[in-house]
Amino acid sequence: MALWIATVILSVVSLKLSLCTNKSLKRVDIAMECQRRFAKIYYTLRPKAKAKQYSVAEYYSLFWSLQIDQFQYWTEGLIDEKIFSFWMFCRHEEWLENEMIATMDYRSGWGLAVKKFRLESNEMYPFMMSVFEGTSELIENYR
Repeated sequence: MALWIATVILSVVSLKLSLCTNKSLKRVDIAMECQRRFAKIYYTLRPKAKAKQYSVAEYYSLFWSLQIDQFQYWTEGLIDEKIFSFWMFCRHEEWLENEMIATMDYRSGWGLAVKKFRLESNEMYPFMMSVFEGTSELIENYR
């Protein structure tokens, strides 16, 4: 009987350890996939949009679609807070700079995404507004 109990306990501990390891590996995979998507959007499509060789509306749609995914991953605990904080600090800086890409500036790109993805009724909307305004606690570490 004691051997059976010890085996059950060992199995439960082993399963829990395996689940924690899998979640940790999944977090790394998600962060790397977000970085891969960002690199393609920012370093490949953005220059094309600036040169009017790619739709600026499509660029901003892809950019904000990635931000929506990143926000969702973060709220589910699948993105490390330090990484996400840095990403949000970058969004804050981009908001302040309000760079013009072809015929659309950054803030208009956000407005396009708000309409396209119906973000006004999403929890991401007030969160991003606090990032843009500089009132989010997440970006305090980078000031």
